[in-house]
Amino acid sequence: MAMDNPPVVAMMRALNQGAEDIWLRTHQQWPDISIDVVAHIGSTNTALMDVARAGQLTHTRVMLAAEQTQGRGRLGKPWLTRVGDALTFSIALPWPASLPLAGLSLATGVAITRALEATPHTDTDRFKPRIKWPNDIWVNDQKLAGILVEVCGQAQQRCVVIGVGVNLYPPTGVLSHSGVAPTGLANYMGDGVPPDASAVVSNCVVQLVNMLRQFKRNGFETFAAEFDALDALKGRALHLSDGSKGTALGVDAEGGLRLQGASGAVQTIISQEVSVRPCVSP
Repeated sequence: MAMDNPPVVAMMRALNQGAEDIWLRTHQQWPDISIDVVAHIGSTNTALMDVARAGQLTHTRVMLAAEQTQGRGRLGKPWLTRVGDALTFSIALPWPASLPLAGLSLATGVAITRALEATPHTDTDRFKPRIKWPNDIWVNDQKLAGILVEVCGQAQQRCVVIGVGVNLYPPTGVLSHSGVAPTGLANYMGDGVPPDASAVVSNCVVQLVNMLRQFKRNGFETFAAEFDALDALKGRALHLSDGSKGTALGVDAEGGLRLQGASGAVQTIISQEVSVRPCVSP
């Protein structure tokens, strides 16, 4: 059983502590929030999407998982980690069709970066997380965290589910599907102090809640300048999975990637089916 597994027990303890802190820090401004902590699940995003598709998502729900066996990222790519090596969690909420969605993954990146920068005992000289369009957090071009934004519903009411995975420790012997090496918070902790899982998950969810309140009012505009300062790709030569190449010029007002080709023409990349990577210098 999962609860007979010491790493699961340790992570459950940290997540329960984090959940209590999340509730204390958010319930006054977001009184309908509920927080579930589970020992074992396939995917927190899938579980909350199932609730939403069944028409049962009536309030904001957060799900924190100690062990996730079928985690996934953008384009259906799997997110596989050992228990204790990563934080996996999702937040889901009703989303009126009149509210914007463009740029939500980038605003989520800003929120998660804010939270990670507040991690206690990090070596701030070395730990400088940046956002890789459209949904990853990188440190020194290595993947620290991933984001998956999913939407269901139509007509007047939609539901949004945002999933996040954060590496506490770098997976050993693992490359992402793009060949990008992963990293973990432990690589940037000062004096050998281990990452505080409860503090990290609490900071991440609280920042997400604050971001969603602002995004509902003003959309991506509120986060555009901060994203620009954290943009891991701006000014770099890129190649896209569809064969396109060019130089990243940042993003437009709706979060689309602006790419300048060799001819000088600028195109805006908005497709979530395209992967983007920096060109490797010879």
